Amino acid sequence: MEWIELIMRAVHAVVGAVWLGSIYFSLMVLHRQSPELFDTLQEFEEYVTGLSDGNRWRVMSAVGTTGVTGLILMALSTENLGDPVWLAMMGAKIAALLATFGVFCYVSWRLWPERVFAVGDEIPALQRRGTILRATMFTFVSLSFILGIVVHAM
Repeated sequence: MEWIELIMRAVHAVVGAVWLGSIYFSLMVLHRQSPELFDTLQEFEEYVTGLSDGNRWRVMSAVGTTGVTGLILMALSTENLGDPVWLAMMGAKIAALLATFGVFCYVSWRLWPERVFAVGDEIPALQRRGTILRATMFTFVSLSFILGIVVHAM
């Protein structure tokens, strides 16, 4: 294995792991346990808004880094380019990345502004939708990880 491939694998795995961990934290800890610390849902929403300020670009850079390193790793795997199973798995990894990116864009540019300006009885429905979308992103990123492990083992 060449040093560039080793570096790309390391960056791809670490950035992907951080991304998966952040989705997990948001889904299973932040949005599940934190509301109990506040008297009202509105206070929790203000807290989450402040905590999440500026994270859009951090996530976008993680998605971009994961995608670019993945494409570089594909290009370096010339021995596998003729294997239809390998290509199908890589296609599934790419589809999972693009699906996650699409969900994130929807959450970031559509759902998040709705949450910021929501009041009273609007909040629970938006929180439920956010939970479903976080779980969806977690599923897609997890699938990508699993496919990566399987492809590496081939």
